[in-house]
Amino acid sequence: MACEARLHKPAIAFILLGTNDASHPEVFEADVRQILDYLIEQGIVPILATKADDFEGDYSINATIARLAYEYDLPLWNFWLAVQPLPDHGLQ
Repeated sequence: MACEARLHKPAIAFILLGTNDASHPEVFEADVRQILDYLIEQGIVPILATKADDFEGDYSINATIARLAYEYDLPLWNFWLAVQPLPDHGLQ
């Protein structure tokens, strides 16, 4: 991420994390915070996105993403909500 930020100097960055990124839920929030803190420190506006699935069974990953967007006062793309009307909610 640091290399991408240095080379491309983006103004915004979409942060799309999913179930595979949260295989250890106990560190998921800390990992996302580390990403957000770094991007903000670099002057890049992170745009968080929820994920389409609920493989964890309690929507905790999306809840964490939404809570962090609120806490950091960042834009949130509610991808989960956007795919609900699709067949199989946009999942295969």
